[in-house]
Amino acid sequence: MKKLGLLSLLWIVLASLSLVGCEKHGGDFIIEEINNDDVMAYNDNLVDFASKCIESENIVWDTYQDESASIQDIESAIDNTISECTTSKDMVNALWARNWDSSLKDSVITVMEKDIEYYSKFKELLPFLDLEELDEEQAAAYDAIIDEIELIDNELTQANSDLIAVQEEFARNNWFSLEPMDDSEEETYEWI
Repeated sequence: MKKLGLLSLLWIVLASLSLVGCEKHGGDFIIEEINNDDVMAYNDNLVDFASKCIESENIVWDTYQDESASIQDIESAIDNTISECTTSKDMVNALWARNWDSSLKDSVITVMEKDIEYYSKFKELLPFLDLEELDEEQAAAYDAIIDEIELIDNELTQANSDLIAVQEEFARNNWFSLEPMDDSEEETYEWI
């Protein structure tokens, strides 16, 4: 089976949504504590739903890298990811808007839609994986799919960056601040 070696997927995001050590800046009024719980519940629901999509993606890449996996195994893993991400997207979409602000959930949905688009296009490469050599027509079709995947990957990278910006704004609007969780190259944030 041919290995593509070129496909990488950024999921900086949803790990950055997890609430690790929350602390609200502001007064100590009871009403603010209730709002704090609402913000945390809202975030936790987004993370719970989106995590199912992320976990299914890991299975795709584990299956893809398994030398004993068949094309059908990879296709099944991709189909499962598309299904899980679609279900997750629908569940996120059904969430309420936090104080009439749906920007965070909308941004998460955008990332999942790009993810679904990515895997749908990736699935189109599967017929090429077992071919030893590509004729001219097959090579052109393969290259066109790779170009589309690269475009979607760039759009997904932008959607991830947009999600981080929306998350930062959402945190500010709800009196939280975000700081990087570690010194890694990825932008991963925790609520403080």
